[in-house]
Amino acid sequence: KLLYIKDESTNPTGTHKDRMAWEVILQARRNNWTEISLISSGGAAAAIQHLLNLYQLPIKLKVLVDQNINRDIYEQLTAMGCEVFLHNLKKEVLYSEAIKDLTKNKSGVDITYRTTMDSHNLIYYDWLSYEILNFNPDYCILPFGTGDLFINILNTVEREVSNHDLQVKERDRRFMGSIEHIRQCTFIGVRTVSSSSRMDKLFSAFLPTLIPYRQKLDRLKLTGAINKQSSIIELESDDHLEEALAIAKSSDIKTEPSGIAGLAFLLGNKNNIPSSSKVLIIN
Repeated sequence: KLLYIKDESTNPTGTHKDRMAWEVILQARRNNWTEISLISSGGAAAAIQHLLNLYQLPIKLKVLVDQNINRDIYEQLTAMGCEVFLHNLKKEVLYSEAIKDLTKNKSGVDITYRTTMDSHNLIYYDWLSYEILNFNPDYCILPFGTGDLFINILNTVEREVSNHDLQVKERDRRFMGSIEHIRQCTFIGVRTVSSSSRMDKLFSAFLPTLIPYRQKLDRLKLTGAINKQSSIIELESDDHLEEALAIAKSSDIKTEPSGIAGLAFLLGNKNNIPSSSKVLIIN
C-alpha cells in the first residue's frame, strides 16, 4: 500500500480547526458580532481564540465544555481568554438557544452546529477539501468528531461530480483532481462510541447532525459519486491506537489519539484494503 498522511498539525494551533476559525473571524467582523458561543472539546475554541487574540478583536468567546473535561485543557482555554462553562454534555441534546443560555450569551450567536456560519456546509473546510480531492486517493480516512470536515468533502465531491456530468463551463479552479478517481474513492470517517476512549474528541453522546450526514453519504453512494464502501465507522475500542501513535512519533508527526484515529483504523483493517491502494490519512 502507498500510505500518505496529510498533516494538519502544522497549522498555528496544531489542528485543521484553524481553517474553520479563519472563516468564523471573517464572519464575525462582517457582522459585528460581540459574543460567540459554541460547544467544544478544546480544539475549535483554541483556534478561534488564537485569532481573536492575534487580531485583538473585542469579541467574547463563550465555550461550553463537558464537566469532565481534562483540567489542563480547561486551564489552557481560560488562559487564552475564553470564557469557559462546565456542563454535563451527556445529559441531553443542546440546541443554540440552550447553548447561549448556558454560556450567558444574551446578544451574540451560537456557531456549534454551523447553521449561523455555514448552513450549506461549503466554506469551513473548502480549501482543505480540494487539497484532499486533488491528491486522488483510493482511500481517504479521517477523524469524525463533529463531522464538519467529512461532510464538506462529500459536498465538494457532489458539486464537482455534478459540474462534470452537466458539463458546466465555469467550474471551481481549485479542483485539479480526477472525477473518475473520485467516483472510485472510499471515504471513511472514524468516530468512537466509547465515552472512555482516549479518542475523546471523537465521542459525542448527542450529535444531531449524524443522521443527515449518513443520509448524504448514502445518497452519494447510490448515485455513484463515491465508492459504495464509503462509511462512517464507529470504533468500540482503542485497539491499534498505541501503534498508530508510535508510527506518528517515529515520523516526527505531532498528534494525539483523536487526530491519528484514521491510522489506528487502517492498522486494524489493513487486510481488507488492496495492496495497490493509495491511502490518505488525515491527521
